[in-house]
Formats: sequence, structure tokens, C-alpha cells
Amino acid sequence: MRTIIYTRVSTQAQNESGLGLEAQQTECKLYAKRFEWEIGGIYTDSVSGASEIDKRPELLNALADLKRGDVFMVYKLDRLARDGALAAIIEREINRKGATLVSVCGEGTAADDDDLGAFVQKRMFTMFAEIERKMIQTRTKQALKAKRAKGERTGGSIPFGYDVDTQGETQILIPNQAEQDTIKEIMTERTQGASIRLIADKLNDKQANGKVWHQTAIRRIMKRHSVDNYWGAAN
Repeated sequence: MRTIIYTRVSTQAQNESGLGLEAQQTECKLYAKRFEWEIGGIYTDSVSGASEIDKRPELLNALADLKRGDVFMVYKLDRLARDGALAAIIEREINRKGATLVSVCGEGTAADDDDLGAFVQKRMFTMFAEIERKMIQTRTKQALKAKRAKGERTGGSIPFGYDVDTQGETQILIPNQAEQDTIKEIMTERTQGASIRLIADKLNDKQANGKVWHQTAIRRIMKRHSVDNYWGAAN
């Protein structure tokens, strides 16, 4: 029997963890060896499990390589997809090609399709994987929100109006007074009815260091510091 192996990681950090590509491939190869299956190909994507199928080129290649009677192998079902609906679509395509989906970790995939218990088990694993993904997203958002509330930098570029003070492994955003004064000037001009173009022209007239103010930059500042939020914080 021939097997097609599919592995996936969504981040570099995950690749360096226990679910890395090399670990997945090793476990899948050992599983194939145990059953004396011929490995017809190994396909790998580095993309989120929530991504649509057309954004996962190696998954498409793996599905195209499938032949009737083949085994489509993944280390865990969530490597196929974390979204239950997406996983069902992929599995339906595997079945349409006359192949069988197998997970090294079990999860009900190797059982006969007529086995209701295996079918329910498989759907439960997919559902729990999706719930876990959403819980991780929620915890991540809460952690980032807590960091921002403490003034800690959470990545990306340093926002205008602040400098970074590195304290050990933590980066704290501290106000840059000159830039804060510019933000105050922008918000004051805007509340008094000045257009974004006029604000940009006024700032450029005052510049002595060669910096050019563009309307897009002013819009970003205004979006970050909405009028109500800005004056509420300033009072």
C-alpha cells in the first residue's frame, strides 16, 4: 500500500517545538514502516491551519498525487486543518479520490467509515482542536491587552509619540515629549475643523530636520488617537 504524508506548521516557534516538521515526518515514516507502506511523497506547508485550501500549495499537490487505495497520512488531525468545516472539505476530497485518511495519533481516522463510534470520535477531535485554537487566540489577545495596559511594547514598529526603554527582556513605551506635542497639535487643529492636508502643510512649514509629513501618517495618528479618546485621556 502507498501512503502520502502531509505535514504542516503555522509558525517558526511551532517548527522548533515538539510539533516541528522534522518530528512530524519522523513519526509518520515510522508509522508507515510499521505497516510496510510505501511512501509515495512527503508534502509540507508552513501556513496557518485556518488558511483556505488554495493558500496551501503543498496540500493541493498532495491531494493531486493521491491515487485510489492510497493512505493520506498526517501526524495529528489538526495538521490537516484546525477549522472543522475546512477539515471536512479536505477529508471529503481524500475520500472522493478513493483514499483513506490516517492520523498517526489515531483520532478515529483509520477505522471503517461505517463505524459510527469512530466517526463521532473523529468529529470530536476536530471540534476540540478548533475550540483549543480559539482559546489560544483569546488568551493571546488578553495577554497582549494586559501588556499594552502596562505600557509594554507588544511588537511592531514603535508608535509615533513614544520611545522604547528596555528593562531586561521587557520593552516599555515611554512618551516622547516633542512628538506628544505634535500629536496634541494635530488633534487640536482637527477639532477646530482643519483639513488633513492643511495640518500636513502646517507641520511641514515648521520642520527643520527634513522630515516630510504625509497625509497618510496624520491619518494613522488620528486613528490611533481618536478625538474622544485623546481628549478623555488628556483631561
